[in-house]
Amino acid sequence: MERQRMISPVRLGWINDETRMEYIAGQCIDISSSGLAIATAQRLRLSALVHVDVAEQEMAAIGRVRNCIRTGDGWRAGIELMPMP
Repeated sequence: MERQRMISPVRLGWINDETRMEYIAGQCIDISSSGLAIATAQRLRLSALVHVDVAEQEMAAIGRVRNCIRTGDGWRAGIELMPMP
């Protein structure tokens, strides 16, 4: 699947340094079969495993943060989706 533009709210979750689940809202920018780009207000740690929930698309997945760059007043993160068993 080629990268396709998809504007949709997302919820990201991960285990923080205090071993607690932390969640933030974001905006999906685009998606492909191997990953997605997300705009967030918070920087995501590189290589972190994150749970991605795109409710409008009825999609939930686990991914790894591959990049996170500053864009104006927010961040753009590239998430590589992990294969589902």
